Amino acid sequence: MFARLHPVLTLAFCACLSLMGCSASAEKNTNAKAVLWKIESANTNPSWLLATVQTPEGHSVEFKPEVEPALLNSRFIGTEYYSDMNSSIQLAQAMVSKDAPLANALGAERYAKITPLLAARGYPANVSAKLHPWAATMLLFSPRQSKENVPMDEYVFQYATETNKPYFALESIEQQLNPFQSIPLARQLILIDAFIANQAALEDAYKKNMAAYIKSDLESIDPLAQFETIALPKAEQAWFKEWRKNHKAKRNQALVERLKTPLGKGDAFFTVSAAQVKGSDGLLAALRGAGYKVSAVSAASKKP
Repeated sequence: MFARLHPVLTLAFCACLSLMGCSASAEKNTNAKAVLWKIESANTNPSWLLATVQTPEGHSVEFKPEVEPALLNSRFIGTEYYSDMNSSIQLAQAMVSKDAPLANALGAERYAKITPLLAARGYPANVSAKLHPWAATMLLFSPRQSKENVPMDEYVFQYATETNKPYFALESIEQQLNPFQSIPLARQLILIDAFIANQAALEDAYKKNMAAYIKSDLESIDPLAQFETIALPKAEQAWFKEWRKNHKAKRNQALVERLKTPLGKGDAFFTVSAAQVKGSDGLLAALRGAGYKVSAVSAASKKP
C-alpha cells in the first residue's frame, strides 16, 4: 500500500523537519489470473482497475501488455491517494513530530534495531527518530526498495501529469493513516518487535508476492496475512486478523463510494493494491455487489 511513499515522501519529510527547525474475458469470481480488470455499468463507457504490488529490492516490474491500451485510452486517471508534493508534505507532517516520539517510545535497544530497517526503506536517522510509532509500523509493511524503482502507481500519477489527464484520488490522507493510528501503542510495539525479529522471512515473502504478481496470481498476495502468520506470536494473531479484516472492509466501503463518480463518467483508469482487490472480501467482489460488471483482462484480449 505504501511503497509509493518513498520517492516523494523523503523530500517531504526533509521539508517538514526544516519547518520544525531541523477485449476482456468475463469472470464470475475474483480467482481469475489477471492484474487488469474491466469495470462496466449501464449507459457509460467501461473503466479499468489495475491491481498493483510493492516492488522489493532487486526486482523491477514492467506493466503487462494488456495494461498499456487501457491506460492510453483512458480519460481520467486515479490512484489510492494524491501523489503530489503538497499531499506528501501533509502526509509527512502527520507522521513526524519534533519531540522524537519513536526514539522515546521504543527505548534505546529497540530503537537501535529498527533504525537500519527504516534506513533501508529510505528514511535516515534524522527522520526516523521523529516518526510516530504507528508511522514506523506502517512504513515497515513495505519491502526494501531500490532507489531507481518507480512504484507502479507513482508511474501512473506521473503519466497523468505529463498527459494533462484529469487525476483523482480514491482516499484522503486521513483515510490512509487512520487504520494505523488506531492501533494502541502497546500493540504497535508488538508489531515493531515482530518486524525486527523476522526481517529475512518477511523480505522473502515480499519476493514471493512479486513472483505471484508476475504470474497474475493475485490470490497468493496478501502482505498483512503473511505478516500475521510469519511474524506474530500466536497469542497476538487474533486481534491483528480482526484489525486487518476490518481495515479491508472499511476501505472497500470507502473505495466503492469514491469510485461512483469516475465510474459514472467512464473511461477511468485507476490503481488499487492487489491485496485489497483479491478475494471474496476484496474490492472486485464489492464492486460486483454494488451492481458493476467486473471482468478480467488478459494479454490475448488487451484491446479495450
